[in-house]
Amino acid sequence: MKAAMTFIMVGMTILFLSGIMWALTQFRGADFQEPHIITTAAGISSQVIILANPVVDDSTTNIKLVSNNVNDAPVPFTYSSVARQLTINGLNPSDTRTLIIDYLVPRLPDFIDLFARFFPAFFIIGCIVAITGACVAAFRHD
Repeated sequence: MKAAMTFIMVGMTILFLSGIMWALTQFRGADFQEPHIITTAAGISSQVIILANPVVDDSTTNIKLVSNNVNDAPVPFTYSSVARQLTINGLNPSDTRTLIIDYLVPRLPDFIDLFARFFPAFFIIGCIVAITGACVAAFRHD
């Protein structure tokens, strides 16, 4: 019975893993907003912007864009962590807009951030150990 309960608890915990990952990302970074006034030339629908701070995990998934131009559909296309350059696609050609870039900046010291990055691996290893222990305990003959 204890083994069955362990399987159920590990299964429920794994269901919550996506929420745990989201919370961990929010814990590792702080929201930062940068307004930029951008003008695109005729036939040009992309723009390169240099950000003031680095982005958490150097990932475009941590970047949100809002434009005051209704004809824009801004999308963060690429990010270069070396130069902090963000390439934005989906801008209306021959137009001017105010673009608000909302992104996560690192807020943890390097050692704590390293531990936070490896937390999911520790979590999964803990689940495997719990399942293994439950199986050994369930089939042990004393």
